[in-house]
Amino acid sequence: MSEAVMGAHAVGRWQNWARTVTATPAGIVDVAREADIVAAVRYAGRHSLRVKALGSGHSYNDIADVGGAIGLAMSSHAGIERVDGATGRVTVRSGTSLAVFCSELASRGLALPVLGAITDQTVAGLVSTATHGTGRHAHSLSDAVVGLRFVDAGANVVDVSLERDPDLLDAARVGLGSLGILSAVTFQCVPGYDLWLETRPVELEDAIADLEVLQHADHFGFWWFPRTRWVVLRTAHRRALDRSRPGRPPVAGRDPWHEAALWCIGHTPAGTSIVNSMQRALRFGRPRIVEGRWDEVFPCPGTMRQVGMEYALPLEATAPALESLRALFQRHAVHAPVDVRFGAADQAWLSPSHGRRTCYIGVAVAQPFGRRIPYERLFRALETVFARFGGRPHWGKMHTLDAARLAALYPRWRQFAEVRNQFDPARLFTNLHLHAVLGP
Repeated sequence: MSEAVMGAHAVGRWQNWARTVTATPAGIVDVAREADIVAAVRYAGRHSLRVKALGSGHSYNDIADVGGAIGLAMSSHAGIERVDGATGRVTVRSGTSLAVFCSELASRGLALPVLGAITDQTVAGLVSTATHGTGRHAHSLSDAVVGLRFVDAGANVVDVSLERDPDLLDAARVGLGSLGILSAVTFQCVPGYDLWLETRPVELEDAIADLEVLQHADHFGFWWFPRTRWVVLRTAHRRALDRSRPGRPPVAGRDPWHEAALWCIGHTPAGTSIVNSMQRALRFGRPRIVEGRWDEVFPCPGTMRQVGMEYALPLEATAPALESLRALFQRHAVHAPVDVRFGAADQAWLSPSHGRRTCYIGVAVAQPFGRRIPYERLFRALETVFARFGGRPHWGKMHTLDAARLAALYPRWRQFAEVRNQFDPARLFTNLHLHAVLGP
């Protein structure tokens, strides 16, 4: 692979974070600049090879499967390219981790409008899969994208902006890695802010009854502890940034005793009921308040490996969907907590919240200390419920929907297919997963 692809090194096994996907690429290229991406794509085109970017591997499914393809190791293609102080627009290279990007923004007095629970993803990965936080008016992070550059199958650098190419931007900012290799992304940032976050336990019925009122907080969601009557509300309000407060990293949420308990009981209904009740009582038995900078309070990182499924439902389906799941959870063991979040309607064509206000419901099965606890039966049951409410799957989490079923859920599906055909007619950027969800 020496002709145009410089820096190729020995092929090794690639594995995602959840250890649900293992693959052997045809070769790995270290990318340090955009020209390296162009060279790798040009080489792949000449030799009828596929090419895929390698990020943090934080998708649970095989969307990033690099088996048999040239893998582009993007971690050196990182850092901020440009900051426009007048508009708050910041251009960042695609291999930058979200944690580093947030720290760089905070040092400049800027912020992202919202964050999710973890910051391990790369910028390319979080944009391509529509990573989101929670809040009645909170869009996915992809909707904060106002420009991007990617290298298409012809090894052309395509520069897209909100002003010049609004439709193309709406296609490309949740592209699933199918249009090309992202090189840089421009975000519309906001002035830095602090968050005042309250967590408090309430009964599930009360949370459902008060949803309309609770959602008026700047950011709101809750954790549900199945087979108990409890949820933990997470309500956050924005405050003026206190620059005198020293920054601190988000505190990792690992609980070795909880992990040990899950290892022992596996996935038995009676056992998970006990563990869920204990976890809620010990960790969230009383109200708590946390104040801090946006990038310190939004994330709630944990280190226990897990496999997750999340679906985006129309907001009005929240209460009936939760009631349906409560009945389902009486027949299945479910590890807590179930993550219930909310979001505004996105513009991006393939965002799961495209065109509608959304309730996101995420369920994870822990894999404590590396023990594989089966999740397939539970996830199949979940999908039958989500399908009744027109649910759309999170692109980076487990699901079984194929192109035919997905096409019925997205109004701009056909237009996205046309854009894909324009920029990757030879399918240099596909893999088995994309073949299934987007079609050949």
